[in-house]
Amino acid sequence: KQWYQRRVAITAGGVRCSCIVSCTCSINVVSAVVESMLAVVLGILATFHAPTSAIKCYNDTNLDNLQDYELEIPHSSTPEEYKSYWRNWHNNYILFGKFDGDPTVGTTIEVGYYANSSAISLISRVVVDCEANTWTSYLVNNVSLVEVLYQTGELNTSCTEGERFDLWLHTMQPLMINWLYGDQYMQYNITDETSTENFLRNHRNNRHEPYVPGRDAKWRNRTVPLPAATGTDLATRYTVHTTGAAYVTRLAFGECVAWPDHMSSNCSAAAAWIVQRSGRDPKDPLPGYNGYGMKEFGAADIAFAPKCVNDIYYNNLQTMIHPDEFSVIGSTWCCCVGMLTGKVYQDDPDKWCQTNKHGSCKLKCMETYQHSLWQETSDTEQ
Repeated sequence: KQWYQRRVAITAGGVRCSCIVSCTCSINVVSAVVESMLAVVLGILATFHAPTSAIKCYNDTNLDNLQDYELEIPHSSTPEEYKSYWRNWHNNYILFGKFDGDPTVGTTIEVGYYANSSAISLISRVVVDCEANTWTSYLVNNVSLVEVLYQTGELNTSCTEGERFDLWLHTMQPLMINWLYGDQYMQYNITDETSTENFLRNHRNNRHEPYVPGRDAKWRNRTVPLPAATGTDLATRYTVHTTGAAYVTRLAFGECVAWPDHMSSNCSAAAAWIVQRSGRDPKDPLPGYNGYGMKEFGAADIAFAPKCVNDIYYNNLQTMIHPDEFSVIGSTWCCCVGMLTGKVYQDDPDKWCQTNKHGSCKLKCMETYQHSLWQETSDTEQ
């Protein structure tokens, strides 16, 4: 996946170096950089590419307590007519961080989404202000072409010293995006005192498959498009800037879901964490998840939460992994994962994941099957 690159700025010995880091950990550093600078670069790369808790993300990167970070958004490797679709539809940018110190004084978290345009680059950005206990979103208005404050609100949960935080950007269509801070969505009352609209969607026709009357067309709600001058189809940069006690530790990006690393040994906790941030209706009955979900403002379908064999262990065969640009149309992925971690076996999705259209997955995943864990589950149920 050489098409994915990140620009990293590093300063050492009074010399500032800008280099390109790729998924394969190759680097291109200007010849003027001293040897000591290379040691710094290699140390950072070792931190950036440690295994993390996500399945088939484009990239999932440890950030080592940074306060400034920029992601160059990749271009798709699929044919030209699909680039915009796979580059911007249903992508998640999942930012993880922590509060190291008192966050009630001078602590902010700012995330921006930008296009490569000298005139109008801002698509949308949000600022979480821990001291004021508020969130605020901004965009460039599509009429005035001026950056304006779009919406603001109070945080449901105050920032707390020693606690972790997560902030999501979920893109659906060029002007339809969701911002989430933990299990709180950061948008509301977009038009006519409602933030959603009803529309008729023909699923099969949208995906270039035959339309079957009575089966494929249905009414559903969706978020109303933002009144922004620039859409996500032109996105080229994702930026993070924090102040005070807020530090970012990880960013997962792609057609995927991810959960905190500290939950990697507890499948039910990871699943509940995803469901809290999902698009399910919190009023719909679902055993174990009453009150969970954000409806139209969610960042994922609950179907993509990890499947567990009991409260602790991951099913060694995960059959509902989010589709991406390399999927067969209408198919999810299936993957062999570790029962103790939920991570793809040998960190090699090319080998241990397959397409799963209509249950066609052929993987048996005996390599990740642990009889003692399944036996423990059976004993518990008895």
